[in-house]
Amino acid sequence: MSIAALVLNFNTASLTAACVESLLADPAVARVLVLDNGSNEGDRIALRERLAGAAGVSVIEASRNHGFAGGCNLGIARLLEDPAVQAVCLLNSDAQLCPGGLTRMAEAAGARLDQALVGARMLKPDGQIDSLGIAFFWSCLASNRTSTRDQHFGPTGGCALIGRTLFEDLQRSHGHVFAEAFFCYAEDTDLVARLRLLGYQPSYVDEVVAIHAGQASSGGGFNDFVLYHGIRNSIWMMLRCVPWPILLAMSPLILALHGGILVRHGLAGRWRVVGRLYRDALVAVPRVLRERRSIQRTRRAGTREFMRGMTPRFYDTRYLLMALSQLIKPGQPGR
Repeated sequence: MSIAALVLNFNTASLTAACVESLLADPAVARVLVLDNGSNEGDRIALRERLAGAAGVSVIEASRNHGFAGGCNLGIARLLEDPAVQAVCLLNSDAQLCPGGLTRMAEAAGARLDQALVGARMLKPDGQIDSLGIAFFWSCLASNRTSTRDQHFGPTGGCALIGRTLFEDLQRSHGHVFAEAFFCYAEDTDLVARLRLLGYQPSYVDEVVAIHAGQASSGGGFNDFVLYHGIRNSIWMMLRCVPWPILLAMSPLILALHGGILVRHGLAGRWRVVGRLYRDALVAVPRVLRERRSIQRTRRAGTREFMRGMTPRFYDTRYLLMALSQLIKPGQPGR
């Protein structure tokens, strides 16, 4: 059985090449597929030159930017055409795998590599924690998990090992792997939530497996692009996946959270993007509820089982303190 790695490139040729080199150094990686997601011509040429002749590496070029969700779907479908591929490693193009990192993730999957759902510890280049997977809070908003005291909801799309059986089950049950309407952000939370509803449980390796620079292809920082897609998609994910008893029980926290988002970003002068994201989120509710019906109809896990994966707090404490400080002293940078 073999593991294939998928890396998406979008105008990050030099970072992508370094990422691929780190993957090839791990003996668990049988092959690497790089999907260029509609980069500019100069970046595509640079990528071809950097990866020319690299054994075990193939490159396919999309005619346009399909986003993280669509790009992953294209790459995963291509990799699973090979029946020998039993699991796919997703790694962000601006991350580098540490020596032996994927080997340790594969070991955590146990005997059934085809049923792997594994996340691990990622650090920033300065040694600080980048992500320990996804934390999903009682306010029904997810965040990068930064403490092992929080529940591990599942791996982030930036560093994950996912088995063939899970991809096939998602496609058969819901008609898709990643939800392409999300484009990027929160699509990994949506995928993990649906896998949990299908009865799969994630594993976590509390060892450093990758170093992640972060947001190289989306401009860096918590810009309007990240705000729009992150919050809009989080609303869609919540409505698609979270069982009704949880939504009803947590509705005061959900309303408080989104009221805080409106106030915080509105006072920061982002009324236009905030208004647009909530408008677009609500306009799509009929479609999202139709999708919800198929997701909930095929679920095998109960409400209590789903809730056990949630972190029993309103939201990430550090983020809330930072947001409060920005309200008191507006103009400070932050998420």
